[in-house]
Amino acid sequence: MSPASSSEAWSYFDRAPPPAPESEPLSPTFTSSSSQTLDSSHTSYSSYGFAPPPAAPPVHWAADVFDGQNPRTPFRRNHQLDDKTVCYGTPNSDAIHRLREDGFNEAVNVTFDRGQASVSLYCRPADLRARILFATKDHRGRDLHYCVPLTQLIAIRKESCLRLCQARKRDGSYKPWAELNFVLYERMALFYCTFVAMKRQDDREPLQPALIEELNLREDLLFGGVLREGKMQHALRLVVDNKSGVVRLEACPLRGAMRDVPLWTAFVTKYANDPDWMALENGGIVTLAALKPPPYVFLVGYRIPTRKHGEYVLQFKEVSGMSLLSS
Repeated sequence: MSPASSSEAWSYFDRAPPPAPESEPLSPTFTSSSSQTLDSSHTSYSSYGFAPPPAAPPVHWAADVFDGQNPRTPFRRNHQLDDKTVCYGTPNSDAIHRLREDGFNEAVNVTFDRGQASVSLYCRPADLRARILFATKDHRGRDLHYCVPLTQLIAIRKESCLRLCQARKRDGSYKPWAELNFVLYERMALFYCTFVAMKRQDDREPLQPALIEELNLREDLLFGGVLREGKMQHALRLVVDNKSGVVRLEACPLRGAMRDVPLWTAFVTKYANDPDWMALENGGIVTLAALKPPPYVFLVGYRIPTRKHGEYVLQFKEVSGMSLLSS
């Protein structure tokens, strides 16, 4: 996935979904592999008796999100420390083989419980279909794998855990699929944003209304405003998490099909009491210092407007909103 301009990245939100294939795979367990066609490069290699080199999988934007550079703030725990990361789904011994057979690439892998469990998010570049793979071992040390489409799940926070749940068909209640136990708040926030973004960018499978979650990690809202960027408008929130004390900025589309889906987030805890990290300018503009680490972006090719020295530019729709944030 080569970088695109801001306008090209945003065009994703407005495009019509592509037509569904004739036989759409329902899950990695019940799919059939897609046939691979040969281009001219394959032909030239075979004519000399050599196999073509394997194509490198495209790098997903989630790899930049989980680059290990995020701040590390532990939760102020008020519950038992023996909470475990666990999956309640049905094991599927063929899950990894099916994912590879159907063209899925691993976008990101996150470990839990000191390596006792791991969760990988997979994406198929051709249509952005997304899957989640939960891996652990049984009491005998044998590998256990669980895999479902992201569009079947909703993420619900409880303390330092994210519960991934499936909607029941009849009464609309939720059935737990997995519980992910986080030690660090920033890791939870990044996983949640990545999970929601990848799920909503999967445009091949319609979502049940019950599975379209609001972006809500049960944080306290300090400020909310509207940003303008070209023809687009973003909802900007400044929030604080009372379980860890972390302060972060978050921007989402204000309208349209991708409303409330995370576009970018930045952890600003260390700047919260620094009056120089933000500057109020004329014309409804607030500039932010060159944040370290920089904001995490959840859309391929999108870039937050910046100036030559690295300051981030926030163009507010209303001057009143701009002045409130800067105060």
